[in-house]
Amino acid sequence: MRRGFFVFTDFTVIIFTMSEPKLGDFSNMPETDAAETVAERMARKIIEEHEIQYQKLQAENARLMAENVQIKAENERLKELSTHDPLTGILNRRGVEERIELINAVSQVEGEKRSRHEKRPKRKFSVLSLDIDHFKNVNDTYGHEIGDIVLKKVAEFLETVTRKYDIVARWGGEEFLVVFYEIDAQRAINKFFNEEYRIEKYKGLDKSENTPQLSLIVKTEKGDIEVTLSGGATDYVPGEDFEKARERADRALYKSKEGGRNRITKYEEAGQGK
Repeated sequence: MRRGFFVFTDFTVIIFTMSEPKLGDFSNMPETDAAETVAERMARKIIEEHEIQYQKLQAENARLMAENVQIKAENERLKELSTHDPLTGILNRRGVEERIELINAVSQVEGEKRSRHEKRPKRKFSVLSLDIDHFKNVNDTYGHEIGDIVLKKVAEFLETVTRKYDIVARWGGEEFLVVFYEIDAQRAINKFFNEEYRIEKYKGLDKSENTPQLSLIVKTEKGDIEVTLSGGATDYVPGEDFEKARERADRALYKSKEGGRNRITKYEEAGQGK
């Protein structure tokens, strides 16, 4: 549709016509108005594209965060497996070694801070090596499944007779290890003079020798099993080679075996020199 208007002059009639602008048609609009509208559209498109990209980035970030949580959980699980015994759930050999490294590091820092005039001695720890008596007979008589139950119950028992900050570990097979924080070997052994840690059968016995003992009853589907442990204890001073301390505890343990089992022997009492 075309619109027009007349202009009369003295000599001529001039007719001006123009087309009605269509929607989206900027051909007949002033150049500045058309340019502004195009700019607005371009800006809106850019904003929309940025919003889409932002939402994609948010979704990707959420995915990566979820993956990081899973990776962290998996790393913690793997670390747990590397430092804990899968059967009993207590520390294994590697777990003990890591804890000892930490103890030694803390002790070294304390030593550096300690005044050279201060006479306070270094903290003293103790190592207790334990072995289940006649464990092979348990496996041979009742089977390995029952043997595993005995191992788990011994681990639980050791956790009940120690403090929460002591180190309790399965060193391998039927051998366990306890590291007592800030008490020497004699004080550690004194715990096991207490008849609370003996089954009824052994209470009141060996009072003349005053022998420290450790025993328990393990209930299984094949009946109750009496379990006794032989042990050897020695002092450990942070900074010392831990393996040497463990070997001393083992030598005392063997002395307990030779003495009839079901007892704990201190290293100095084992007839071994330091």
